[in-house]
Parts: sequence; structure tokens; C-alpha cells
Amino acid sequence: MRKKSSRKRHRLVHPETFRPTEGRQALTGVLILFCSVAVFIWSIFLLEDTFIPTRVLLLTVIAGGFAGIVILALIWKKEQYGWLIVLLFYGFLGGATPPFFAIAAINYYGKSSQTEQVTAEIIETGHRMKRGSGCGAPYAVVEFDNVSNKVYFDCAYKATIAQYKQVTMTLAKGGLGYYVIVDKQLRH
Repeated sequence: MRKKSSRKRHRLVHPETFRPTEGRQALTGVLILFCSVAVFIWSIFLLEDTFIPTRVLLLTVIAGGFAGIVILALIWKKEQYGWLIVLLFYGFLGGATPPFFAIAAINYYGKSSQTEQVTAEIIETGHRMKRGSGCGAPYAVVEFDNVSNKVYFDCAYKATIAQYKQVTMTLAKGGLGYYVIVDKQLRH
């Protein structure tokens, strides 16, 4: 039996047009995108039960995003039109997510075992947007320690949440000093 020639296969790719680093850059981009989105969503779930000022989160995201853009610009070297948009997107997403998650995780998982009960007046009530077969979770907006937060409840309260005037919360001080909701109950 004759061995098949591989000449045709090698002729298809011109050596000057093939760049092995492009495949690595594409893979790096996909990994940054997938991991960053997953960790960012996890961070949002952790922050739902945390009284943390928005300015702290925004400054963290902006500083991390800028650092991510600079680092990615040093790693990926490309001189094509439109590359700047891709660099900004992946750099900001990849740079902003780790510090954002670090703040959320350290504060939430590092909370103390000592708790305190606080009763707060309800400022506003509402429902999350309904997705698919979900109920559109009801929430009450309360203010504690000069920070407003939406406190979410079970779907059983959907029809009656507007009747309540207060929320009694059991809070624990987080690892970074921001309060985390451990338990919550609606009060008339």
C-alpha cells in the first residue's frame, strides 16, 4: 500500500498567513469571557444580601477594568482595525471581575458568627421581572447604615408584600465590614 502524500495539505496554508498565536489569543478570549461572566453572576448573587455602597463597587470595577485593559494590551499585540474594541471589552471584563468577586466573596463568606437584629422601614415594594416559569420574586427596599438595598422574599409573598411596613433582619458583619443579611421577616 502506498502512503498518501501530505503535500496538498501543506500547500493550503501559506506560511506567512498562518500565525499560531492567533489561536491562543482566541482561546484566551473565550476563557476570559466565559469565566468572567460566570464569576460576575456569582458575585451578583452574593451581593444581593449585602449592604454595600454602590460607589465602592463602581470604583472597584473601574480600577480593575483599567488594570485589565493595560495588562491585556501588554500580552496581546495586534495592529488591526477594530482590535481596540475587542481589547477594551475583554480587558475590562477580565480585569473588573476578579476584584468585584473578591469584595463580594470576602465580605459574604468571611462574615462573623455574631449577629444583630435590626428592624427597618420599607421604602418601596415591587417584583422582579418574571422570567420563564418563575414567579417574579417580590422585594422590599430598605435602608440600613445609609445604604439602600432590595431585600428579596419567597414567591408566597408576591400578592401581599405591599401590605407590610417593616422588615426585621438578622445581620452579621461581613469580612470587609459591610453587613450581610442572614435572615429576614416581614412585619406589619
